[in-house]
Amino acid sequence: MTRIGWPCLALFPVLLLATCGGDAGTSPEATFAAAQKATAEQRWGDLYDLLDIEMVDRKKMEMEPLRSADEQIRKELCADLGITPDEAKSLSVREYFILVTKLQAEARPETLANLANASVVGVKRDGERATLTYKTGEGREETMVFARRENRWLIARW
Repeated sequence: MTRIGWPCLALFPVLLLATCGGDAGTSPEATFAAAQKATAEQRWGDLYDLLDIEMVDRKKMEMEPLRSADEQIRKELCADLGITPDEAKSLSVREYFILVTKLQAEARPETLANLANASVVGVKRDGERATLTYKTGEGREETMVFARRENRWLIARW
C-alpha cells in the first residue's frame, strides 16, 4: 500500500461513523437516535446498517417465499414489491430491507413518522441486551430491543 493509502485507511472508521450519525452504536439511545435520523431522512440503507444479526436473519426468513414459493406465488410477491422474479433471485437482504421499508414508508408514512418523532421513555439494560421504551408521535409506548455486538449496540427486535 502506498504512503497515502495508509492514512486514508485509518480515516475509514471516522468516515463510517460520520455517515451513520456519529455516536451510533455507542449506546442503545445513540443507536435509537441514529435510527430516528435515518427514518426522518428516508435513508433506509443507514437504517439497515443499525440492525443486529437477529434482525437481519428475520429479514432473510421473510425473503424465502421470493425464492422458494411456487411460481405463481413468487410472481405475485414480486409484483407486490415491483420487481421481477429474476431480480428477486439476486436480491440481497440489505436490498430487500431497503425496498420493503421504502414501500412501507410510501404506503403508511405515519408509521415511520411515529419513530422519527418519538421520545425515549427509558432504557433497561441486562448485560449485552437492552430494551428501550419510547413514546411515539401518537403517544403510544413501544419498545425496541438492542443487542451489544463487538462493542456496538444494534437493533435486535423492533
